[in-house]
Amino acid sequence: MTKMDDLQSVFQAQLDGFSQQDAPSYAQRIVHLKKLRAAIDDWEERVVAAVSKDYAASDLGGRAQVETLLAETMFVKADLKYTLGHLKGWMKTKRVPTALQYKPARNE
Repeated sequence: MTKMDDLQSVFQAQLDGFSQQDAPSYAQRIVHLKKLRAAIDDWEERVVAAVSKDYAASDLGGRAQVETLLAETMFVKADLKYTLGHLKGWMKTKRVPTALQYKPARNE
């Protein structure tokens, strides 16, 4: 089996899994986002230590841990907080314009 066959089989498995379930509800998405935030909190120190260690071993000479926190976790956590606060509005159905060639259809 070639690498392309492997890739195709993985893609097909993902596609099959996706089509077997509906899109997650608002409540499910909130749970998933909170789990992601908790995982980031749980792994943050290890991520910072690993990145700083690898960075120090590189030609670049080292990276302050606070820089790693900013670059690798704080922005993601800020985005998660923003998403948690706006998700309900993003999921609301709203009408959008319909191009002339598709009239009298409606788009939402």
